[in-house]
Amino acid sequence: IFDAIDANDFVLALRVITADPAAVESVDGIPPPLHDCIYGDRPEWLEWLLNHGADIERREQDYGSTPLTTAVVMRQKRAIPILIGRGARTDEALKRARNGLGGAYEEAGIDREGYREIVELLQALGVAE
Repeated sequence: IFDAIDANDFVLALRVITADPAAVESVDGIPPPLHDCIYGDRPEWLEWLLNHGADIERREQDYGSTPLTTAVVMRQKRAIPILIGRGARTDEALKRARNGLGGAYEEAGIDREGYREIVELLQALGVAE
């Protein structure tokens, strides 16, 4: 499935999961496909994988976070509305974004003020604490 995503080839992706439906989750892939799409800012693939049975609450093997938590921490503004619109659990989402405002997820040189936009986006999407 990763080859199809990298090639931006939806036809190949469909062939892959038709032959092996479990490929949509790719248990051997780190990060899993949904997280890979979030890290790579590929919302069209995020939606495609969700449409084809990917687990919206699956935790990433290395970090133990759900796709929504990953999108919040990585400040992926295009992925967050997709995940929330698809019913991802939002408890802790605002707390995670506010932790970023406090510097909890920062690497050297990254502007923590970027999390303010994520807090505002979550609030606009109706996420409460």
